[in-house]
Amino acid sequence: MKKTVVLTLIALFLWSCHNNINSEDVASKHISAPKVAQCIEEAFAYYIGREDNPDTSIVYVMEFSRGYPSSKQEDTLIAFGQMHERMPLNGLKGFVTIGDYKLLVFDESGIGTNFYNLDSLQEVDLRSLEFSTDSIMIFRDFIIVDSLLEMVGVQADDFVPIRVNNITP
Repeated sequence: MKKTVVLTLIALFLWSCHNNINSEDVASKHISAPKVAQCIEEAFAYYIGREDNPDTSIVYVMEFSRGYPSSKQEDTLIAFGQMHERMPLNGLKGFVTIGDYKLLVFDESGIGTNFYNLDSLQEVDLRSLEFSTDSIMIFRDFIIVDSLLEMVGVQADDFVPIRVNNITP
């Protein structure tokens, strides 16, 4: 009889604990995939941190292309800059938000697909975006060298090459 009472109390205790747990249907829980690879976020953070007047209302550009004109290597070049209304729209895939900044993703040849999640890009209504009005467009270029994102051109003293990592689906 004592065993039955103890077992009943344990069962009631476990049953009451189970009812207090807020159980969720795991299948209905949406786990979002990352939008861009960590190395892209770091490179953009470096770029935006060196901008004279970063502005969250202006749209920025992330463009993937092959090689660099003065480089002997044929490798992926990633350029960051401000979007200007005179820029051609070849290869526009959509936009992604990093922090408070909107970046239009240009990848005409499809060589940057390891660095962004195409499914997470949002469609663009260009009429709703604010572009830079500067007459000079300045971009900061990064190139992949030996699994690192190196800055092209003059190397700033505080720049540390960024380890390349691809986006994981």
